Amino acid sequence: MNVCLRCHRPLRNPAINGYGPVCAKAAQPTPEVERDLFGFDIEAAAAGAKARLAEFIDARAALALHELRQAFQVARARAWEGRL
Repeated sequence: MNVCLRCHRPLRNPAINGYGPVCAKAAQPTPEVERDLFGFDIEAAAAGAKARLAEFIDARAALALHELRQAFQVARARAWEGRL
């Protein structure tokens, strides 16, 4: 004999969700959030990863632009010294 998952009453014909007929009517539907085996919210993790990746790419692009500007300044200084 099975028992209800909510009220632990013995059930003759349990429902698919494990609740009895009274508890099945009273139970609130659970929010549909896709979770993996360990209970992590996959959508939130993906959004966080995208945000961190965007920050990393922006920082690397800014660093590359800064290094390029410094290289041009050095090249201009060397060219100017060659003219004198």
